Amino acid sequence: MNKGAALGLAVAIGAVLATSSARADEPTSDGARFRGGAAAKGGALIIPSSGDAGGVVGAEGHLGVQVNHLVGIYAVPQLALIFGAGGGGGAELGAAVLADFTFDHRFQIGAGPEIISAAAFSSSVNVLGTLYGGRLHIAGFPLLGTGENGIRRKGLMVGADVSFLTSDGGGFLLQPTAVVGYEAF
Repeated sequence: MNKGAALGLAVAIGAVLATSSARADEPTSDGARFRGGAAAKGGALIIPSSGDAGGVVGAEGHLGVQVNHLVGIYAVPQLALIFGAGGGGGAELGAAVLADFTFDHRFQIGAGPEIISAAAFSSSVNVLGTLYGGRLHIAGFPLLGTGENGIRRKGLMVGADVSFLTSDGGGFLLQPTAVVGYEAF
């Protein structure tokens, strides 16, 4: 191989390596920043011990800190309406604290403790009190952009949460929900 061909090959390899190692849409720096968002949720409310089930619809916020592109820690205050559990209805007010990991800027998985004050009334279900347990969160970002600073990501979040809750009386409740919202992280 002559010197000109070797130099051309080296330049081509260098250009390929430079473009593949730094994506144009990927921020160049990272660091702690405010994390916020809001979401609508809807799903089921399942009480395995009684075989009863109903639905839940509501809203939640996401407020906390994005430590870096990978790790976020945030509170999730929520308010929801309960319907159909034993033919009745009710409401819940609660909060979770989640730690999550974001992979490739588009996929999140997280978990953390959760506490809910619930009131649901019907002929077969009478829950009034505090439920506590944990929540598993999985989400993706089909529409995602970066903020003006090139670091913060923001976009449409579509995901699923599953809450595993119990009460002091020993009752167990399962609450799988779909979530759709906006997240800046």
